[in-house]
Amino acid sequence: MRSTIILSSLASLAVAAPAAAPIVVSSGSSCASQPAQPDGYGPKTTNPDTADAFLANDVYSKAASSAHTPPGFAQSFVNLQAATTTSNYLTYYDLQSYDPSVCKAKCDAVTGCTAFNLYFERDPSVLPDASLCPNPPSFTNVKCSLWGTTITSATATNSGQYRASFHVVIAGSNGYNKLPPAQSGFDGPTPFTGAIVAPDASTYIGVKFQAGTSLNTTFCATECIANTAYDRAHPNSDGSYAPCNFFNAWVGLLGGVADGTHCAEYTKPWGKPYDTNYGQVQGNQIYTVTQSFGYSLDPQDSGKLKVSEN
Repeated sequence: MRSTIILSSLASLAVAAPAAAPIVVSSGSSCASQPAQPDGYGPKTTNPDTADAFLANDVYSKAASSAHTPPGFAQSFVNLQAATTTSNYLTYYDLQSYDPSVCKAKCDAVTGCTAFNLYFERDPSVLPDASLCPNPPSFTNVKCSLWGTTITSATATNSGQYRASFHVVIAGSNGYNKLPPAQSGFDGPTPFTGAIVAPDASTYIGVKFQAGTSLNTTFCATECIANTAYDRAHPNSDGSYAPCNFFNAWVGLLGGVADGTHCAEYTKPWGKPYDTNYGQVQGNQIYTVTQSFGYSLDPQDSGKLKVSEN
């Protein structure tokens, strides 16, 4: 065997554009002197205009639940009432519609973007002030946040905040992760939450590693095929060898910084629910498994030489 590095209908909810004029607040209101905020394009919750009513408004959940998954991405979570907060944040955009394709286009245009989070956010119509305007009327923004790492339901931890007495909350939160390219001779990619922890250790071959800042599944596929070719050329006395029938490719983040592509090789395919290696604590830093995907050789290699080859 070659030497290895072993390492521990509402889908697109278009909303009419708001008037260009700033929000008008009654001159008798204490909020009248506060700066107006850029108006949102999402459907407003007004009767009553409260955070609880916003969270209970099914227009947001229906939009999220019926949203399509754009090509080249896999849906990671759907209709949560929290937005992603994790490492490798890139930027965000306010959109004019709840449309995953529009958010995807934003992601595709940003170098290093591998995931996006699309959601509705209840925001104040004017700048809240604890004394002058503690709880102004709300409007709804459609947010598209971009990330350079895999996002999951576990990263959706931002459920909102208070600005003075105004309660910012989130609804209809969907997450999408970019799929790496297909590899010739393999089925996949299959997205995983973490790295594979195989229940049968005898199927584990080893790990290849390539330093870098992004996932390179072509490197993993090439190494997998080369490993099988080497082992097949150097079989055991009974004609058996260890074929690489499956690899799990992922990127590790140490303190939020990518270390490169890890390619764990196995003699048989594994998948959920064994994708449970999410990382570990190393000293005072957190090491995180991100962008984890599986590829299975098709057809599978038996690991036995034919009689004519012995």
